Amino acid sequence: MDFATIIIILIAGIGAGVVTGLVGASAAIIMGPILILFLKMDPYLAIGLSLGTDVITSIVAGRIYYKNKHVDLNPILFLILFSFAGIVLGSYVSTFLPSNDLSGITGIAILITGVIFMLKKKESANKSNFLERFRLKFKKHQVVWLSIIGFLIGMDVGVFGTGGGVVLLFVLVFVLDYEMHVAIGTSIIVMIVMAFSAGVSHYYFEPFSIIFLLIAVVGGFFGARYTSIFANHISEHKLKKIVGIILIILGTMLTTKIFFW
Repeated sequence: MDFATIIIILIAGIGAGVVTGLVGASAAIIMGPILILFLKMDPYLAIGLSLGTDVITSIVAGRIYYKNKHVDLNPILFLILFSFAGIVLGSYVSTFLPSNDLSGITGIAILITGVIFMLKKKESANKSNFLERFRLKFKKHQVVWLSIIGFLIGMDVGVFGTGGGVVLLFVLVFVLDYEMHVAIGTSIIVMIVMAFSAGVSHYYFEPFSIIFLLIAVVGGFFGARYTSIFANHISEHKLKKIVGIILIILGTMLTTKIFFW
């Protein structure tokens, strides 16, 4: 392993920590393209390595959000539980699928989510009433819906390793009415469990380099620590704008990566 490879993996790890600390997104969103474009790494191995890095970055960032009381797991316990089945199945299925092509769909969803966050202003009375009616209907069958959403998020993480945290963030903000700080903090804590489960599944089906993982984790630690500290000390409005901008960038990357991978 040469010096250039070490630097690239380290930079990929820092990028992973940044997107985790600021958005609660999966490390694979930024690490995958870097590892594949610059190191010509197999996409399946790149996703597995990213998920392994995601565990550490999520622990580091999640601890800071938790200390600032920006975590609330109680409403989504069924979502977490059913995500495990999706993760294991998705990790197995991904060994047969061209995930680099299919994840363009995830990129489009992330891009749209970013635009929504950027454009979202204070809700008008009509929109607020619409959302309230939707949330009331959702709550009538909340356990069922959260179980389905959890399974689908788990499948997304298992197959693509990318959009699970963003999808969860969307559900927490727009469906369960979380504040942005709490939504990101909760998403990060959930991703610890999801990334660990998916990372182990990927390693079982096709092992990735532990040395590469350790290098990426070093970068991820610093990226996650300082961006999460920053995120917890800015206003809700500013954080929402930053999240929107980052999601637009990441969504664009995922949508167009088919032309490069």
